[in-house]
Amino acid sequence: MVIRAYRSILADLQAWGYEVRIAWWGQGFSKDNPDIDELATGAEITYITTGEFLALAGDVETYAPSDRLQHWEHSFSTHKFVHDSSGTGTFKSHDAGRTDYEKSIYVTNDRRNVAVPTLETWADLESRHGGLTIDGQGKTRRAKPGDTIMTAANCSRVSAHNQARSMGIDGEQICLTCPLLNACRNSQGDGYGFRFERKEALIHSRFKAHPASLPDPEDFDYSEFRLIIDEVGTMPFTEQITADRDAITNLIVDLGDRGSSTYRVAQTN
Repeated sequence: MVIRAYRSILADLQAWGYEVRIAWWGQGFSKDNPDIDELATGAEITYITTGEFLALAGDVETYAPSDRLQHWEHSFSTHKFVHDSSGTGTFKSHDAGRTDYEKSIYVTNDRRNVAVPTLETWADLESRHGGLTIDGQGKTRRAKPGDTIMTAANCSRVSAHNQARSMGIDGEQICLTCPLLNACRNSQGDGYGFRFERKEALIHSRFKAHPASLPDPEDFDYSEFRLIIDEVGTMPFTEQITADRDAITNLIVDLGDRGSSTYRVAQTN
């Protein structure tokens, strides 16, 4: 279990562009061995590569490129999480699109510009936007003021939703008070259609999604789905929430009115 965690951390660091060396003094992977602050002089330390470090564990799994899909399936039969740390340019994304697993979600930070042929037929889980354009490199991105709109906005209240998200506030009420709500649920047009597009995408057994657009586990059954995460080291697993004093005060009052246990805990810490 420990070495799998080490392997995942090292793969993330390498994906971020760091050259990693491991301080080694024969510590092994047991708590019975001395920690670095328990060494006599520090002269015992040498620096080894990640490959040398992982080889010491004795359970590094390798496979031939042609066996990738079979190896993935075998790994999933015994593990809940599988991290393929093969290098860039080894066609992992291409092979992800070739998987035989029926229900799969390809999670990527650049969902609109996936250029892998095997993934082109997968549905797109569209996010809320105020219009899309094509940049100078031929890539689709969110339109800015002055850009030529190539795809009409699928929401007329994008700025309000963005503001709510930046403060960690549920934007559901923004939708429920929108005069275009019913149209948004059932069709698409200029300024509406986000909910319809999302509903249609989630019907598919295979689709591409930005991590921030993944459905809430309370509203979507992930039990039969496999998530294939592209460049896991770049995934935004946390986000910064910005709020001013008034917003925090209003939140505290609201929590207090609800008799929230969360508020009572906050008062005592």
